[in-house]
Amino acid sequence: MKKFYFSVLFAAISCSFINAQEIATFEDLELPADSAWDGSDMSGKFVSGDYLFINNYTDWGGYGSWDGFAYSTMSSSVYTSLADQYNSCTGSGAEGSQTFGVVYYSAWGGNEPTVMRADSSEFIPSRCYVTNSAYAYTSMSEGDDYAKKFEADDWFKITATGYLEGNVTGSVEFLLASEGEIVNEWKDFNLMPLGMVDEIHFTLS
Repeated sequence: MKKFYFSVLFAAISCSFINAQEIATFEDLELPADSAWDGSDMSGKFVSGDYLFINNYTDWGGYGSWDGFAYSTMSSSVYTSLADQYNSCTGSGAEGSQTFGVVYYSAWGGNEPTVMRADSSEFIPSRCYVTNSAYAYTSMSEGDDYAKKFEADDWFKITATGYLEGNVTGSVEFLLASEGEIVNEWKDFNLMPLGMVDEIHFTLS
């Protein structure tokens, strides 16, 4: 039975995958402390354990932008500028892990953050852990130039959608903020309703 651990970052997600035999914790990526990988090497993906994570990086000439999955060892839980976009609101990955995945999702970009087995085989996801990024938490709790401070009737959620041979197997949602409460610790997100899949896509709304 597959288990997946995710941390969610605002229009970004943070994650690590696990099951009893196969593990993708990102610790095997050997990233130096307090640094991040965002795909600027133009590789378009990375593999941790038995799982493949898709990354999209665009070089605009002098600066770049990315979406999909990145990974981070940033230990700060504070967001003050875009340089802090790789920070989680907990300052670490799930269960105190040093390295965690980060995902940026742009609804208008057309690229849904996607994870699959590295060998493209089918699997049954069990669960993941989720939390907000420092960016998400700060934006929702304080407001910023792009969004107002969240009120009791505002909400923010992550949706996981399973696919098998191009067909949707199901979707599950997890609220990262609702009824005036904003998630600031790792929470269990049940993925079992997705059933057998060969890809999982994540979106934020």
